[in-house]
Amino acid sequence: MTLLEEELILHASDQDTLITIGVFDGVHLGHQHLINELKKQAKERNLQSCLITFKDHPSKVLGQDDIKLILSLEERNLALEQMGLDRIIMLSFTPEIAEICATDFVGYLLDHLRMQGIVVGSDFALGRNRAGDATALRRLSHIMDFSVSVVSPVVIENQIVSSTAIRQALRTGNVTKARLMLGRNYHLRGTVQSGANRGTKLGFPTANLTLPGYLALPADGVYAAKAFLAEKEYKAVANIGSCPTFGQEEHRLEVHLLDFKGDIKGQTLKVEFVEFLRSEVCFANAEALKAQISVDILKARDILR
Repeated sequence: MTLLEEELILHASDQDTLITIGVFDGVHLGHQHLINELKKQAKERNLQSCLITFKDHPSKVLGQDDIKLILSLEERNLALEQMGLDRIIMLSFTPEIAEICATDFVGYLLDHLRMQGIVVGSDFALGRNRAGDATALRRLSHIMDFSVSVVSPVVIENQIVSSTAIRQALRTGNVTKARLMLGRNYHLRGTVQSGANRGTKLGFPTANLTLPGYLALPADGVYAAKAFLAEKEYKAVANIGSCPTFGQEEHRLEVHLLDFKGDIKGQTLKVEFVEFLRSEVCFANAEALKAQISVDILKARDILR
């Protein structure tokens, strides 16, 4: 018995299901459209809507690419839970599972989850060598008696919404495009760390956050942002980089909360990136940096008003 079959037995369904499968990194507008279509069809057919996802990104497990995640696993799962599905099943992804042929994979879903149909995107594929694409699934559906529904992609500004497109937008600092595709601001969340207090000495105290190496990050630079502390929202200026003016090498996120005073070290801060302001620059001295920060704050206030 394969690991996939063992895990599906643990999640065995006592109701007929309509299924979708994917990584759903970012839970972007394309994912949301697919999930809403799954829920709609499941309701029309009196089936249980069931989403299957994985604990790790398949490409990462197979060593094909150093995939950076848009959302942490915890936040992705939370976003999926908020979509109102009947069931969410999280499976392990291993090289062994990657070698299961599409026919066997579908057979396990039919046997253990009582799958009546599958709803997928146009670029979907499962099974060994991704052989189980939409065309192959339709062919199997006639033999194995299940339905296949292929959902059209969401297109924004002449580009298909995808996790890859969002990562590319972030790499260039285009958080506006990322927001359009995600349906919300891209954000980072972390615990405020102690810093060198350079911001405080300049008159602009910052909350310092360590940047997780596994996440897709916006390009280095300065951004108009929103900061959320204990559910309260603050306008903010955020800088991703290494503070070249002071010769710092550590790559981190520094956030100046506008109109706020207080020590928040050790607290959790959520930072939403609203708009790119400028690239990171090595200034001649602290005074030049201070003057530029004042300009950044004025621009951020104008954007965030």
